[in-house]
Amino acid sequence: MRKGTALADELGLPSFLEASPLGYGLYRKHGYEDIDVHDLEITKRWGAVNTEGRPWGQDWAVEIAGRAPEGTFRTVIMKRPARTRAAV
Repeated sequence: MRKGTALADELGLPSFLEASPLGYGLYRKHGYEDIDVHDLEITKRWGAVNTEGRPWGQDWAVEIAGRAPEGTFRTVIMKRPARTRAAV
């Protein structure tokens, strides 16, 4: 992560990614901002899914979209703005 963001900073380029709920906090920590969300309705496509007693979508909230509906797998489209050497 540090190498990629350092290279983007050196080149003055923004970077984009699609974050899973597990990686979301890490990307926020490295300066990525939410742009949009993509919700995949797991239960409508493949039936009921439950992992360790927790339904898909539970606790997966981001500021721009709120809580993910139950039965949904959410990913977040994120951007890290271009930074100049002075801002790094």
